[in-house]
Amino acid sequence: MNSPCCHTDARPHGRDRKGVRRFRCANCRKTFQAPKSRPIGAMRIEVAKAEKVVQALLEGCSIRSVERMFDIHRDTVMALVLELGDRCKRYFFDTLKGLDADVIECDEVWSWAGCKERTRERLGKGEEYGDVWFHTAIDPGTKLLACWHAGRRSDEDTHAFAYKLAEAVSGSVMVSTDGLSNYRTALPMAFGTRVHHAAVIKTYAGGNEDHKYSPSRISGVEKHARYGNPDLSRASTSIIERSNLTLRTNLRRFTRLTIGFSKSRRHHEAMFAIWALWYNFVKPHLTLKRDTPAMAHGLTDHRWTIREMLNETAHSF
Repeated sequence: MNSPCCHTDARPHGRDRKGVRRFRCANCRKTFQAPKSRPIGAMRIEVAKAEKVVQALLEGCSIRSVERMFDIHRDTVMALVLELGDRCKRYFFDTLKGLDADVIECDEVWSWAGCKERTRERLGKGEEYGDVWFHTAIDPGTKLLACWHAGRRSDEDTHAFAYKLAEAVSGSVMVSTDGLSNYRTALPMAFGTRVHHAAVIKTYAGGNEDHKYSPSRISGVEKHARYGNPDLSRASTSIIERSNLTLRTNLRRFTRLTIGFSKSRRHHEAMFAIWALWYNFVKPHLTLKRDTPAMAHGLTDHRWTIREMLNETAHSF
């Protein structure tokens, strides 16, 4: 081994109190340790252990549950989420471009970071706290999550999501959404004449007179053509709404009525980015004969493993 100080030969020189081998430079006599492997960014966690941690987080475990299960500090888990979240987000949007899809369903998933919006306003907390809405788009045929955007349920964020979706999908496409009025202008501005927009508006019967924390019964569904010439017989938001259930089941921070909610908006978005790539490339879909959505869409020819997802995102970073 060469010494880092003089770049000359170094010889073994005992071990430290933790049993780690030390070396001594033959020239200046300084002692040092061998450089430690950092396979994931600046982190020293082993890839095999990181793989298990990510798998647990994607199967509904909380940060502290993972800490207890694998004897790894919660700060290390959260640092891993940020590191992988940045990689997965970049890989997702670099890879999913120009997709061939004739129908897309869009929806918004409500969540929060730190506290809910009304609590944020009451306590005067900053914009990094409060409600976080994830705009999502899915191809109902292949179940591929084609696009997503984290923000508010505002006109600005809806427009940002629409422009991302326009880049992700090529050609003419019919987009089904709920009744959110922001889509009326966002989709035509982003797609131009390529989009045919249909709004699926559901009405609900009964209130929460028993104060139960569950959705009301659907009493009717109306479909309206908002822009272009959408085929209303194909307009639906059922697949995207079912994917919302998958999301809330897989990620503890999206599960209602728990203390596992996100305390940080940055970690919240990072964990969603990991889930989005895992959902497309790793998780088998029962309606696709246990293929993944990415396989059904022709983006890959096999089902990825968690290890492969870590490696692929590392190469693209």
